[in-house]
Amino acid sequence: SSSSAILGYIFFLLPFRKENDILDVWFDSGSSHRAVLETRPELSWPADMYLEGSDQHRGWFNSSLMVSMATRDRAPYRSVLTHWSKVGHHAR
Repeated sequence: SSSSAILGYIFFLLPFRKENDILDVWFDSGSSHRAVLETRPELSWPADMYLEGSDQHRGWFNSSLMVSMATRDRAPYRSVLTHWSKVGHHAR
């Protein structure tokens, strides 16, 4: 399928190539801080804050920290803010 079918029409004119070379989804996710913060001049490394649901303590936060500590000896964020999500009327 085309990128516009997956990402929507706004991405139709942008060059897009689906990546199939994945080492590990958590490693790739945990490396995203370098791909984003080091390639966009309006951003700086480390990030001011990582914001995500509490289900990411053992996921994205941890993988980002492990990758960054192994490569930079420093966390990729200055602070972390987590939140609980409520789904539906009877969710706890």
